[in-house]
Amino acid sequence: MTTHPDAATRAAPDGQVRAQKTGRCLRFPIHAAWLLSVFLAGFLVVWMNSPWGVGAYHDSLFYFSASSNMANGRGVYWTGSGGVLKPLTHFPPLYPGVLALLVLPGLHVDLAARVLSSVLFGLNAALAGHAIWNSTRSVSAALLAPLVFLLPPLLGAHLQAMSEPLFYLMTVSGLWLLARYLWGNVSRDLLLCSLLFSLAFLARYSAGVLVLVGAITIGLMSRQQLKSRVQDVAKLLTVGLALPGIWLARNFVRTGNLTNRTAGTHPIDIDTVRRFLDVISFWFTDTYPSHWRELVLIMIWILVLVGIALVGRRSNSPTRRHAACMISVLVIFLVAY
Repeated sequence: MTTHPDAATRAAPDGQVRAQKTGRCLRFPIHAAWLLSVFLAGFLVVWMNSPWGVGAYHDSLFYFSASSNMANGRGVYWTGSGGVLKPLTHFPPLYPGVLALLVLPGLHVDLAARVLSSVLFGLNAALAGHAIWNSTRSVSAALLAPLVFLLPPLLGAHLQAMSEPLFYLMTVSGLWLLARYLWGNVSRDLLLCSLLFSLAFLARYSAGVLVLVGAITIGLMSRQQLKSRVQDVAKLLTVGLALPGIWLARNFVRTGNLTNRTAGTHPIDIDTVRRFLDVISFWFTDTYPSHWRELVLIMIWILVLVGIALVGRRSNSPTRRHAACMISVLVIFLVAY
């Protein structure tokens, strides 16, 4: 695969190219300082709002038990009644594995969960700002993006000892790299994206849909020839399913099942749509607005995004084309997830 540098940059005189490179070099320290400040502010938001530790729920007990056993060299097991070690299969291993790395130096698992939640909130906020800036070059949008994580659902998720924040980090960074790949056709972006999708699966099983999102996105949005698209989808599937495949095989060998869960189908009916709209409503208000009004607004929002993406992909502006790639990826992810 080959990259497609901006035609305007290729045609620019040497002096202009040098000036552009100098400008980028000057902007880098400012951008890095801004990202560091966003990370530190995000870290403090969770740290200062969890003086007695982050919330622990039923699932958290499995994570804590598994992380303690992993740190003590007992393997990926949780401790059942009577001290019996049982293979962890109902939950994927990434979150307790990262907790175990923090427990190893001597941190208590409760404190390790608080540190990890604070770090992940800072990283997720900084990643949101960086991804928006990299895709749009809009200063105002980049400054506003980290503030999205102050919404109650996202902030609340980081104040719990759960795997969602780690899933957010892997998912958002993977989708951003997928958009970068669509923009530049760089093999490194595709491979990193595939690896992050596989790690997202090891954080939450529902992330298995990300590989499907990647395959659909490449098939529909890539500007490569059909043969190249097929090859890229094959690479995505190979890397994206490798680690999950190893984990699922381990589960089957140890317990005779893949995830200790039952597969089922859930047809979308009017009640499902209503519950979906409830979830969207609670992101912004604890009241119950008109569901039909909400549904219309969501559909308008999606259509506007699709329109922006279609117009942007045909634009001569590199920034608009890059933003269009990011919007396209997010819309496909929204529908698939």
